[in-house]
Amino acid sequence: MELEARAATIDEYGGQLVPGLLQTEAYARDLFRTSKPMAPPGLIDELWAARRNRQALLTADPAPYLSVILDEAAVRRPIGEPAVMREQLLALLPLMETSTSMIQVLPLTHGAMPCSGRAETPDPRHRRVRRL
Repeated sequence: MELEARAATIDEYGGQLVPGLLQTEAYARDLFRTSKPMAPPGLIDELWAARRNRQALLTADPAPYLSVILDEAAVRRPIGEPAVMREQLLALLPLMETSTSMIQVLPLTHGAMPCSGRAETPDPRHRRVRRL
């Protein structure tokens, strides 16, 4: 998170899920409940608050440039009820291509990707964070 806060550019690959910086509250809460089914009361609220705080950097002045490649599986995999997924997909549309963001969807027909894992790679020369 510290790297994100200082970054001028954030590159992210979402292979299975919509990345946290782009998740709606309902989508994130469903993921939290699925990954932590025995969570004590209040933990899901704390996790969402932390996620929401991270997302605030996208509206900072100046905001970092956000470049996201979403695997088609990430937008096809249903998370929560249909309304949750619909809300999530609709939330992505305004960010598809703006002055501070670009979201691209990689078709399943593309095949294997070299960035199938996940690694945070800071590049201090360019204040860039890559999440692959």
